[in-house]
Amino acid sequence: AAGINAEYGDNSYEISTMVSDAKELAKNGADGFVFGFLDGDQAVDINSCKLFMKSLSKEYQCTFHRAFDFILNMSNTLQTVKDLGFSRILTTGGGPDVSSSLDELKNFASRI
Repeated sequence: AAGINAEYGDNSYEISTMVSDAKELAKNGADGFVFGFLDGDQAVDINSCKLFMKSLSKEYQCTFHRAFDFILNMSNTLQTVKDLGFSRILTTGGGPDVSSSLDELKNFASRI
C-alpha cells in the first residue's frame, strides 16, 4: 500500500492531484492506498473520501490514515469509515502512542 497525502486547502484540487498520484503508483505496483480526509469540524469528510475512491479506475485496499486520531468522536466514526469502504484504520486510539490507548484500540478492534 502507498500513502497519499495532500496539503490542506482546496479539497477538489487535492483530490485531483492525489488521484493522479495514486494512478501512477498503481502502474508501478501499489495495490492499496492510505489516505483520509477530515472536514473543518474534525469529522470524516465523507464526500471527499467517496470522490477519491470513485475516481480510482478500480477498487483498491484503502486504509484511513492517522487523521483518524484527530476526529473528535472516534468511537462513533468507526462505522462511517467502514461504510465508506476502508478496510483498515491507522490510529493510536487517540493517544500519543499505542500503549496509552490499548483499551480504546481493543474496543475499536471488537467493533470492526
